[in-house]
Amino acid sequence: MTARLSSERAAVDQTVDALLALRTWCRKQQGEGGEGGEGAQVWCDREDLLTERLVAHSVAAQQVGQAVSLLQEQAERRPTAQRSGWLTKLGRVYLQYGQLGAAEDVFSKAEAYSSGGDAEDIAHELNGGLVMVAKGEYAQALACFDDIMELDPDNLLAANNKAICLLYTCNLDAAIAFLEGVIRSDVQRNLHNGLVFNLAMMYDLAAHRAKEKKRTLQQLAQRYGSDDFDNAVLKLG
Repeated sequence: MTARLSSERAAVDQTVDALLALRTWCRKQQGEGGEGGEGAQVWCDREDLLTERLVAHSVAAQQVGQAVSLLQEQAERRPTAQRSGWLTKLGRVYLQYGQLGAAEDVFSKAEAYSSGGDAEDIAHELNGGLVMVAKGEYAQALACFDDIMELDPDNLLAANNKAICLLYTCNLDAAIAFLEGVIRSDVQRNLHNGLVFNLAMMYDLAAHRAKEKKRTLQQLAQRYGSDDFDNAVLKLG
């Protein structure tokens, strides 16, 4: 509760301190729960959730070094079979801040630690698509995201990046129609800040009835949006 209230007040240091204190408590409980016991696993899961929250907060606050350190530490703390997921998260943070070489290196390590399975295979293919986008290889990336969505139609990260690739391959109308279709397919689930931001931006690029269309998105957000939906992504001015 302390961490959440501090975050809402934009008190960065208080939020980080509170989350770190909670994570330290979780680690202490793991030791008291006994090595490998069910109780210890519950506290491990809680530690992971807190770490993800810390990383998200750090990225939002532009504290890239802190986000990287948190993810590196968590990857090292977890068993080999769990490292791939944490390294994928780390690589995507690197990509978000333009560190392409570091991202590719980490993604390679993530694949090396992979234990297989559909979810991990999709994650690695998605990593490859994101690298293609960073390199400006939009046509190749588009094919990659199409493949991913055949396997996982509800993958919003792939959907958002597919739309970006359509835009950068001079298919603005197709990009708009695609994102509109994604949102309509499950408004409550897919009214995601990132998707709405890109769709609003594309409406502006298309110009025709842009404000009217963004007002329609606003009405959908008012009816179906989650508590953390950010109205600023609608770019209504």
